[in-house]
Parts: sequence; structure tokens; C-alpha cells
Amino acid sequence: MRLHRTFQLLLIFGLIFVCLTRKLSKDDKKKLRKQQPKWKSPKIDEFLEGNVSKKGKVYTYEFEYKNNEEHKTCNVLYKETLKPDGMVESQHKWKCKGPAELDEELKDLVGEDYDA
Repeated sequence: MRLHRTFQLLLIFGLIFVCLTRKLSKDDKKKLRKQQPKWKSPKIDEFLEGNVSKKGKVYTYEFEYKNNEEHKTCNVLYKETLKPDGMVESQHKWKCKGPAELDEELKDLVGEDYDA
């Protein structure tokens, strides 16, 4: 009987976690584009993937985006904490990677206008 009860509790907690994590909406993307200049990261041109989760009063945005001008793909972790006085405290971390360098052998096979 204890095993059955434990399974029920795990199932309920699993459903709660799944329900509190969702994909980025249009409003989320708009908000993140507005916040991005404050992070001093490359401009967001296209969202590749991302989700939002809520734990208590903390919203966590994890997403990947593309910057066309610098040919970079960036990963971001952005958190917003809602304070009792109505203020919002935020934290962010981001990391970008550029296009991979071509191997010496491939440089001879690729024309000057090749965009990696």
C-alpha cells in the first residue's frame, strides 16, 4: 500500500512540474527582446528554442537564439524574482559561440563568398 501511495505522490509532483514549464510565448519573446540590450549580448534575430518555468515567485527563462550579423548562436538563462513590494529583480547569464573554423583542407574547396 505504501508503494502505491508513493507512486501517486510522484505522479502528482511530476504533473505539477510539467504544468509549470512551458514554451516561450510571443509575449515572452517580446519581453526578452526588450531586456536583451541591458545584457550587452548580441542582438536577438531569431529564437531557436526555449522555455519558461515558475518556481514560487521566480520565473526562469532558458532559451537559445541566433544573431545573424555576427553569425552567432547564444544560450541564455534569465531569471525574474517578484518581490513583495511589487518590484522585479532579475539575473542573467549568456554565452555565445560563433561559426566553426573551416579545416585547412576545406578552405581550398570553398569559394570566397562561402557563408559558413
